[in-house]
Amino acid sequence: MTMRERIMNGKLFTDECEGLPEERTAAKIKMKSFNESSPENPAARTKMLEEMLGKSQNVWIEPPFYFCYGTHIYIGEGSYINFNCNFIDDGIITIGKSVMFGSAVTIATVGTQSAPI
Repeated sequence: MTMRERIMNGKLFTDECEGLPEERTAAKIKMKSFNESSPENPAARTKMLEEMLGKSQNVWIEPPFYFCYGTHIYIGEGSYINFNCNFIDDGIITIGKSVMFGSAVTIATVGTQSAPI
């Protein structure tokens, strides 16, 4: 079983192999750009969100926003995430349509298969 399979199946894993460190580094670079982006350009922020997150469109996230990979986060249309939220997306995080999060929410999928909300 690969480490990615172990992660997705809620098994004990290490994330120091199989390209996972490089994926996290690439995600952190995108996250930093998003968190430092100007509120004067909402179109640029929307484009960044679509590039950072897995299959999420028409969502709004107030920076700062923190995550491990981003590509394991699926957010339904019309959802809103307020500032300073942390998504530990070693596993998959699935958020439904029109969900609203307050500030400073943390969702962690370490050791679980997924976290549907």
